[in-house]
Amino acid sequence: SRVAVLIVGDARVWERIERSHLAALLQRLQQFPVSVLYVAHAHATDADVTCQLRALAQYDMVITLTETSIMDPSDVVPTSIAAAGGTITCYGAPVEPGNLLLIGHIGSTMVMGAPGCVRGMAKNVVDLVLPRLFARVATSAADIYAMANGGLLGTEDAL
Repeated sequence: SRVAVLIVGDARVWERIERSHLAALLQRLQQFPVSVLYVAHAHATDADVTCQLRALAQYDMVITLTETSIMDPSDVVPTSIAAAGGTITCYGAPVEPGNLLLIGHIGSTMVMGAPGCVRGMAKNVVDLVLPRLFARVATSAADIYAMANGGLLGTEDAL
């Protein structure tokens, strides 16, 4: 699979997000057949994120990493997915850590707005969702909600 990571925020925080979030995400991605990994950056504006998402729609999957979690559907990542011609499949998951997960797509490109917990190695919702996305299993909001299995993931579970 060809995966792009889009780091969203002010230019001064890109390096910090790479250190804090990207390293843990890359470790998670090692268990999957990632043939191409591309890292792009965007300022946290609708125009810049939309432009980058359109350009990255050639990849199989785009994972966004932001300085703050996506708090609601009017934040820059979900509005930019829509502006790029995509749709939001699921916003929010009844799982902790990771309740601010976003799943969508632009054409055949899957898009995940990773919650802030992706920066740690404790088991979180990203660990539950990535296998389905890489297997190209259709994943609806109901599927994400059903993965909760009680809602709390044990902090003792690490990758």
